[in-house]
Amino acid sequence: MMRKKKIIEVEWSCDQHSEATIDPSATLETVQKLLEKLTPKQAVIFFLHEAFLFRIKEIAELLNMTETGVKAILYRARRRLEKGNTAENDPNSLSEKDTSVLIELMYQSLLEEEPHVLIEHLPHLPMFTQTEALFRTKHHNSPLHIFRMAA
Repeated sequence: MMRKKKIIEVEWSCDQHSEATIDPSATLETVQKLLEKLTPKQAVIFFLHEAFLFRIKEIAELLNMTETGVKAILYRARRRLEKGNTAENDPNSLSEKDTSVLIELMYQSLLEEEPHVLIEHLPHLPMFTQTEALFRTKHHNSPLHIFRMAA
């Protein structure tokens, strides 16, 4: 059974595009609200998927995650946004300094319309460096580690 998708046609001419301008204050406010409502990882994944139309497979490869993991995070992010919950007491939240860095990176990538502004800095953000460290230590002592070394 196939799911039917809603197709929305949008007419976009070159004249409309040249007149369209990005309101920097509204953009900054949107990024700040996104990080208030979502965990940092949810915000980055949602941001790449919705703002820059990255495919789930691309995000998974970029963040060294499974596609299922990315889908689950997107689902949770959408649910959190729909319910209006905030990420204030979330154990995965960043320090104030790291949050402001992430806000600035997301804001700049939107203004420049270039996702690589954010992508280049992802490995240096704590939410992704800690995950990689946990992943390595978690599987390091497993019996399958021997087979990984052999391959």
